[in-house]
Amino acid sequence: MNSNGQVSLEFLLLLAGFFSVLAIIIPASINLFEVSIFALDARNASIFSEQLSSAIEELSILEDGSMKTLFLNPLLEWRIVSQNNKIVIEVIDEKIGKQKSFIFESNENLSEFNENFSSKSRIIVEKVDGVISVKNG
Repeated sequence: MNSNGQVSLEFLLLLAGFFSVLAIIIPASINLFEVSIFALDARNASIFSEQLSSAIEELSILEDGSMKTLFLNPLLEWRIVSQNNKIVIEVIDEKIGKQKSFIFESNENLSEFNENFSSKSRIIVEKVDGVISVKNG
């Protein structure tokens, strides 16, 4: 009977050690997951900024009334700001407190635009009266 008590105590100590290791590993893996999502979304924003820059360049040589539609599917929150011929695309992750910005300038006249996106959306880039506008579509 005494050896059964010894085995139960050893089992409880082993179980406590296992849960201690889990308590250390789980928060670290959750943080790693959040950082990975941020890095993936930052890459998506980088690709989208290249597509938007390309669309603006294409529209600059086309006639008034021309338009292009772009799609974005952010995992986190994105802010797209167009001001003074400069476009800034920011990826914001409040959980880990990080923010990444992608900035490009254009020689074209750009209208002002300031929108936040957190789900699948589309953007319409249009040339009207020589001004290229970015609109939430």
